Amino acid sequence: LPVQGSLRVDEGAARALLAGSSLFAAGVRSREDVQGDWGERDAVRVLNDKGIEFARAVVNYSAEHTAMLCGNSSEKNEDLLGFSGPEELASRRNIVLLDASLRRSVGCGSAADLLAAAAPPPEP
Repeated sequence: LPVQGSLRVDEGAARALLAGSSLFAAGVRSREDVQGDWGERDAVRVLNDKGIEFARAVVNYSAEHTAMLCGNSSEKNEDLLGFSGPEELASRRNIVLLDASLRRSVGCGSAADLLAAAAPPPEP
């Protein structure tokens, strides 16, 4: 799938994603962290707080709806949007972590597998 935009997440959300968690709106701090124009079920880049892409995700909400939700807990989704939808911006089943040092992608497996894949390669 071609990517349609990007989401910048805070440090806590990045750690949670690396441990195998889903992506929630609380981890996207502000509307400025939502870049692009996409619809629900489109693919987006996931950037850490330094702007480095470390994952890709198929999202549950459009860019417009994501911007409305960012920084808020999932409990507020229905009030903010006016309709009931998924708790998460992207389910862990729809997130792929990118291992830039090896230029390969790592699917979401166990937390130990994900952390090992995200770790820098051992010194020679």
